[in-house]
Amino acid sequence: VTIDPKTKRIVRKKTCVPYVAIPVLVKVARIISEKGGVLVSNDVGGPRSIWKEDIITSCETGGGDARPVGGLHLGRTVTPLGNPMAIQNGRDIYRDILTKLDLGALYFWYGDYDRLKYKTLVEQMYPITFDSIHGGTVRGLERIVTKKSGVYGWKGDRSLHCVYRYDARGALTRSDCLTTVDKAGVRTQVNLAEAQSAAVVKIPCRLTASAPVNVCVNRYDESMVSLELNGKGKATLTLTTGDFTVKDDRKYRVTIGGKTTDLMPKAGELRVELSLQGPVIVNIALPEAVHRGLSG
Repeated sequence: VTIDPKTKRIVRKKTCVPYVAIPVLVKVARIISEKGGVLVSNDVGGPRSIWKEDIITSCETGGGDARPVGGLHLGRTVTPLGNPMAIQNGRDIYRDILTKLDLGALYFWYGDYDRLKYKTLVEQMYPITFDSIHGGTVRGLERIVTKKSGVYGWKGDRSLHCVYRYDARGALTRSDCLTTVDKAGVRTQVNLAEAQSAAVVKIPCRLTASAPVNVCVNRYDESMVSLELNGKGKATLTLTTGDFTVKDDRKYRVTIGGKTTDLMPKAGELRVELSLQGPVIVNIALPEAVHRGLSG
C-alpha cells in the first residue's frame, strides 16, 4: 500500500506480482515433478507453499562475487549459478569456482562459458547428495569436492576412490593421490598446492586383502578400469557395475602385471584374485575395447 505521510492513512492499494503468482508457480513445479523432473530457480527464500514443492533454489553470482552465496545456505541447495559473463578468461572462471567453494558452495554453469577451453572441477561435482559443507570442502555421499589438502574417505564404506586433481589453471592434471586399504577402512591422502582442487569420487570397486595395500586409481570410465597396487599377500578385487558396466554374460580382459586373462562376472560381480608381491598394475576392459585401442 501507499500511506499518506501526513494522515497516516492508506491512499492506494498495490500488489506483489511474485506473491499473487505463487499458485501458478506451484502448479508449474508439480507438472515438472510429475514428469520426473526438478525445478531449479535462481532465487532464494519464498513462502511455505513454495518450499513444499520439489524445487531447488539457487542464486546468480559471477566475477568472484561471493556476497549472494551466504543466503543460498538458507535454501535447499548449496549450488549457486556461476555467471561468468564479466570474466575475461578461463583462469578467472576457475578462481570464481574456488570462491564459491570457499563458502561451502558448488558451481552450476550459467551464461557464456565458451572461453574456458578445457573441462574443470565442475565436471566432477555431480551427482552429489550433500552430507556436510565447510569452507573449501563439500562432502557428499558419492564424492567429496575440496581445495584443501587432507585425508578423505567415508566411514564404514569400503569403496575405492578415484581422485580427479586440477592444477592452478583449473585443468585436469595427473593425480598422485594415494589410497590406503586396511582393516581400518579406505582413505585417500590428497595433497594440493595453492589454487589446486580435487574431487574424491567413490567407484563401485572394493579390495579385500590380508595386509595393508596402497592403491592409485589411474582410470575409471566406461571403457576401462586401471589401478596401481602395492602390497604383499593375497587380495581380491571386486568390481560391480557403474560407469564401467559389469554384466554376467560378457567377458572382460584382465591384465595383471602384463599377464592377460579373460574373466566373466557372477551375480553382477567381477572378482579378480591377486597375489601381491609389491607394485603391480591391474587393467580391466572389454576385449573389444582393447582391440579398438581404448586401453591406451
